[in-house]
Amino acid sequence: MVGSLPSVMSLIVSESVTPAVILASEHCQKVFKWDKWNCPREDFERFIYSSGTKEAAFAKAILAAAIVHSITKNCTRGEIRGCGCNSNYNGPLPNHSNKWPWNKCSDDVSFGNRVAKELFEKQEKSNSVEGFIGKHNFRVGRQMAHQMNKNCRCHGVSGSCSLKNCWTHVKPFEEIAANLKEKYNKAKRLTVKNVESYVALTNNIKREGREKHSPAPDHMLVYVEQSPDYCVANITAGWPGTKGRACSKRLSNFTTKAERKSCRNLCRQCGYKARKQKRVIQRKKNCKFHWCCNITCDTYNDTIEEFYCA
Repeated sequence: MVGSLPSVMSLIVSESVTPAVILASEHCQKVFKWDKWNCPREDFERFIYSSGTKEAAFAKAILAAAIVHSITKNCTRGEIRGCGCNSNYNGPLPNHSNKWPWNKCSDDVSFGNRVAKELFEKQEKSNSVEGFIGKHNFRVGRQMAHQMNKNCRCHGVSGSCSLKNCWTHVKPFEEIAANLKEKYNKAKRLTVKNVESYVALTNNIKREGREKHSPAPDHMLVYVEQSPDYCVANITAGWPGTKGRACSKRLSNFTTKAERKSCRNLCRQCGYKARKQKRVIQRKKNCKFHWCCNITCDTYNDTIEEFYCA
């Protein structure tokens, strides 16, 4: 894959894309932590290159988004030759601009978008069902990385905001991953027959210079294969099932809906019970700094309750 890219692209692959793969995998595990399929690293890497399941659709999309996001941030920081940031701002600088030093510029996703497209979409065969599905989901991921947040800085006497400069930056990747999880929840299943018909018609229509409406909505993840039963262990696929998985009965203002329902989702829906287990852990308190230079703490044992599917 890397060999097909120009030398500057190959450099980007080694310095930016590899961390992006890790970023995508880690956030995949975070958003699926309480799901039956919890995005193990082995599955994530396998799904990037194969499989037409709903989970594979998510893996492709979040990887594409991570590559665009990672390269864009590196470009803004000036860490990649051949790209930078967008120095456009909203409103003119003050006449005496040295009083308001301007060191902000907007993130420019165009270069990262180009790399992501070059890396993956061109590797997919457009005349196959797998190629069509793969290209579409990679494209959805790239689009998600285009989402921007806007920041503004006011200038003027006593912060009166008589002049305002604004710049945009890509959203935190946590938000992008969460938004992609929502798209996963609403993903559309296509039939192989429909996709095959569309691909065949598209090839003919391209020769005739006409357009054909795609069966895959632009902003939706799509898939063609039914996911396996993740409750059940599959030795061949290396999937352990949900037996032994930890679930949570924690109740707080920070507990997500997925975490609150985790014991039901992982255990009861799979024919298991949520078994309670107590564990003693050592904690520290009353820590003090002594000059110079060590810290001493009192230690105590704390008993916590954990729940597992059994």
